[in-house]
Amino acid sequence: MYGDGLGKLGSILEMSHAYETDLRLREQLEEKWDREAAIEQLQISTQITEQDVLNELVDCGLRAESLHVLTLVPMVSVAWANGFVERGERQAILEAAQENGMKPTSKAFELLTGWLKERPNPTLLKTWKDYVAAIRRIVSRESYAALRAATVFQAITVAEASGGCLGYGAVSKAEQAVIDDLRSAFDE
Repeated sequence: MYGDGLGKLGSILEMSHAYETDLRLREQLEEKWDREAAIEQLQISTQITEQDVLNELVDCGLRAESLHVLTLVPMVSVAWANGFVERGERQAILEAAQENGMKPTSKAFELLTGWLKERPNPTLLKTWKDYVAAIRRIVSRESYAALRAATVFQAITVAEASGGCLGYGAVSKAEQAVIDDLRSAFDE
């Protein structure tokens, strides 16, 4: 009888282990499916076909419904150029986001505010540059030039939002370096 109870306990433990293994495998499979669906939706939304670029976008937390937040990456990069985001810069970015139709209750807005609280990983700017390069191949020259002009203008607006004194020193050397880097990303 004693051995009978141990046998049942052993069977229960084996079933429990199998259940946990199945649960982990199911979760991994669902994560894979979710990732593949996110990549497919981004591909449809952006018309980008390069898998590396799509993977980078997904790795940065971007989804088709929050794709427009990617247009704010240059502004965020300029804001962090001096090692911290000033109040005026933060305000300028959040206003630009809302003007572009981003709702404060959206996932995209949540992602953006996270970038303003904690400096994003440097790969985010590299991913943005890859995105720009991919966009260059699928839009007209006129549209690309307009995107370049708007991006640089927005970056300068954020840099100037932090102040300066009587209009002097409104854009720091670090901010100007980021702005120049953004300009060159469009020329590559």
